[in-house]
Amino acid sequence: MSVRRLLLIGTLVFVAGLVLLFPARVAYHWATPPGLSLSGIAGTVWRGSAAEASVNGIYLRDIHWKFVLRRLFQVQAAYALDAAVPGGYVDAEIGVSPGGDIHVRNFRGSLSLASLGPVVGVPGLEGNVNADISRLRVKDGAPVSADGFLEVGSLVVPAVMQSPLGSFRADLETREDGIAASVVDTQAVFDLTGRALLTEGRNYEFLGSVAPTADTPDKLEQQMRILGTPDANGQRQLRLAGRY
Repeated sequence: MSVRRLLLIGTLVFVAGLVLLFPARVAYHWATPPGLSLSGIAGTVWRGSAAEASVNGIYLRDIHWKFVLRRLFQVQAAYALDAAVPGGYVDAEIGVSPGGDIHVRNFRGSLSLASLGPVVGVPGLEGNVNADISRLRVKDGAPVSADGFLEVGSLVVPAVMQSPLGSFRADLETREDGIAASVVDTQAVFDLTGRALLTEGRNYEFLGSVAPTADTPDKLEQQMRILGTPDANGQRQLRLAGRY
């Protein structure tokens, strides 16, 4: 074997080893995405861990990642991630396409609503969230497709009532006109059913119906009267719309 060929093979082996074993700590200091901070970094960019992290104000700990090679065929750089969060955990595959879109696959998690305060933007929210999202795509910071479900338990919305309102479920599906969600109470102090729709331009609308039950506090029932006269089944129509 010629010296030139030996040098070429040696160079390729060196580069491959450098790429595969490139320290995650060095990569983090070279290129830190906005809104992300990590500490206690170990391992490589291909497989590693961090003791703690903050992502746009959301705290995580015991983070582990592994590069998902097969997502390269979808022109995405993706990682399988798992981490502990206040009140639970998150587990997902998260990828980024060349255009900057975020593609999430098989997101499963259980966490507290309070830990999502920086994202939700509603002060004082309390409760727990269970999520199982098979597919989610985020473009320019807003979701444009989603399939799966969310369950919210022991929900407290201070602007409505200081005590828990109950538990609710939203089943998500992607449609041509946006992300549709079928919303229903599973065990709450009032009856709720409705449909929500998120459309382009960060617009949302919700059309549903609410009705008091034997468990509805008097103060909340009085608030419902603002919605107008109930129908023959005792239900009042609830309409919400705006931008998020």
